[in-house]
Amino acid sequence: MEAVRKIWIFLLVFITLQLKAQLDSLAHLQYDVRLNDIWGYQDDLGNEYALVGLVDGISIVDVTQPDSIREVFRSKGPNSLWRDIKVYNGFAYVTNESDSGLRIYRIDGLPDVSTVEFKNFMGEGDQIFNTAHNLYIDSSGYAYVVGTDRSDEMIVFDLNANPWSPNEVGFFGANYIHDIYVRKDTAFASAIVEGEIQILDVTEKANIQLLSFHNTEYRQTHNSWLSNDGNYLFTTDEINGAPVEVFDVSDKFDPERVETYKVRQFGDEIAHNVLVNDSLLFIAYYKTGLVLVDCTYPYNLVELAVFDTDKSSKGPGFSGAWGVYPFLKSGHILVSDINNGLYVLKFNPTNIGYLEGNVMDAMTGFPLNNVKYQIIGSSEWDYTPFTGSYSLGQKGGGEIEVVFSAYGYQTDTIRVNLIEDSVHFESLYLQKKNTGEMNFSITGDDGKQLDRVSLTLSQSEFSQEFSTDERGELLLDDLPIGQYEVNVGKWGYRNGCLTISVNEGENRHELQLVSDYFDDFSANQGWISSSVTGDAIWERVTPVASFDNNQGLQYDPSEDGTLEGCNGKAFCTGIDGYKSAESSTVNYTNYIISPEVSVPSIYTDAYLSFKYWSAFQENSEDTLKFGVISENDTVFVEFVSETDPQREWISRGFNLSDAAISSGTFRFIVEISDDLNPWHLVDAAIDDFEVQFISGKEDVNTCFVGQNGIWKSKCGVKNYRILNNLGQIVQAGVSSKFDFSNLNSGVYMLQIEGYAPQKVVVDE
Repeated sequence: MEAVRKIWIFLLVFITLQLKAQLDSLAHLQYDVRLNDIWGYQDDLGNEYALVGLVDGISIVDVTQPDSIREVFRSKGPNSLWRDIKVYNGFAYVTNESDSGLRIYRIDGLPDVSTVEFKNFMGEGDQIFNTAHNLYIDSSGYAYVVGTDRSDEMIVFDLNANPWSPNEVGFFGANYIHDIYVRKDTAFASAIVEGEIQILDVTEKANIQLLSFHNTEYRQTHNSWLSNDGNYLFTTDEINGAPVEVFDVSDKFDPERVETYKVRQFGDEIAHNVLVNDSLLFIAYYKTGLVLVDCTYPYNLVELAVFDTDKSSKGPGFSGAWGVYPFLKSGHILVSDINNGLYVLKFNPTNIGYLEGNVMDAMTGFPLNNVKYQIIGSSEWDYTPFTGSYSLGQKGGGEIEVVFSAYGYQTDTIRVNLIEDSVHFESLYLQKKNTGEMNFSITGDDGKQLDRVSLTLSQSEFSQEFSTDERGELLLDDLPIGQYEVNVGKWGYRNGCLTISVNEGENRHELQLVSDYFDDFSANQGWISSSVTGDAIWERVTPVASFDNNQGLQYDPSEDGTLEGCNGKAFCTGIDGYKSAESSTVNYTNYIISPEVSVPSIYTDAYLSFKYWSAFQENSEDTLKFGVISENDTVFVEFVSETDPQREWISRGFNLSDAAISSGTFRFIVEISDDLNPWHLVDAAIDDFEVQFISGKEDVNTCFVGQNGIWKSKCGVKNYRILNNLGQIVQAGVSSKFDFSNLNSGVYMLQIEGYAPQKVVVDE
């Protein structure tokens, strides 16, 4: 039986590999410079060419015979990381972001390269532009040049009368447009700054009208392309981890998002450019390479093939496949890789079997949203929307098993035999689980009942926080049976965590918390997050690593700092597993503040320990500070900057006496501050905060007396220091006399070795 099983596993792996091996490399041409975008062209003899954007110009490559491709022409131009190319009626139009406007090449004489000539075109009269980011040429011969340095305007040129000297016929200047796609009387503009797709009526080129706009999920709207039938728009956001999105644009005034796609469900790769040919999406997916996706049914995207053009790097950031051109009559696909040159690929089609249906409540018949569904054996899943609908597909068809699960419902599985190029429709009715009653009683280690204890109940697809009453009791009825993770916390006690089972009928759990000022943030102990402006960025979450777009450096931790006990969460800045560090970093100054700590007596010191994570961009002047608040005083004691060890969990701490706090209560504070001039990336996290009391300090008043701004020692010479309200040392030494008379008015702290600190107020 084991031998049979091994053979079956081998066959399954073999078949899977065969199904995925659908993109073949026919040719590769390496360059000595970086590449950017790419386009294609076919001459009157049927020869096919790749027009390759280079950082210092363009390259024309004859790709007619893939086994012997050759560069036939190269033209130098202004150095620019960004260059875009489009072709119309034997002319190539090239933008760049450095100088010389639009470069026009006459290529209708190919294969005779001696006929290739070019000119720089910057507009007419005083309506000139020097740079542009991109352009699109529609089927009617109008060029839409976007991202220009002429007040960020989009400029429309008519190429029909004189393609060598186009005539400006309109412009649109409401905002910067990064890229654009046009079909007939409608344009779809990628407004990357606003983070939205803008749908424009371009019927009258001299009077372009905005019809509607819709935000893309990551607000970094980079490019778009329309489906063949014109009803669906596919978009990319140029940011780590953003998906390709699908919008139903059949109603131009009310577009609706209907589907998303990522090459890895929780990956942070960047989809750069998406183009559509027939029922296929061709996605230049940066470090992943070229990705092909079936879009026969745009609300049910199915991945077909991946070709990695950049095997040396993975994950987030800007390298790998920049552009793709899938419109050659031969069916060959052109891909430009930033560092690895030109690829000519061939796609071997595979048919798809599709499955669609609805998930409903078995008792009421109502549709169920947030039902998780997954093909057994697949690492990816999806959730039903409010309509209860689901859809998926599989290459090659065949038998599949799909499992459906939702909180409060019994898990169910369907087995379906999918037929290639066919849609199988099957609805599912989920049965509700039986329920039980759970009563929690929570006390401290002294036996006292604890009021307002935070209790979080979690299960797959479910998590909710509750609070006990003043008697430490919490009653939850109609709780679906099954196992739950429970996290319990209250300030002044160690968090508790356990796994419980809820059975039918009555269930009871009595929990006891150990008194201690310790917080691993597995439960909510009531810390406050705030910001000097905007939304506070500190949050108690499960850490998820984020990386910057340029160097791929990690800015958020991938796990919390707790090694044992109740772990999983920490206080972090800007955690979002789907976004890059640039989009989730700290801006301005943000704080987290603990609840109040009561010091047993003024003769007691305390040691405050914690773990922290920090990540600073190179040459950053940003800071991470740790300190205490007592009454109206805030004193920072520990400071972390770009020169300190970072990108790992580090243990640190300080004595309360270092903060010169004399009050019987205090709160711990963490400040992270982004110096916006200039702006830098910075992120931080904190975990395992603890207060340990140390007895033995004497009251300063038993040995010292103050009068007229002068404090004198009755107990001999002592080490001392005087701090201002910013925690800065303004006076220090060894003496029996401490002079405040020459200090400016304000509040100071007198720290004397071996004694509790003393607040001293200096008046005018």
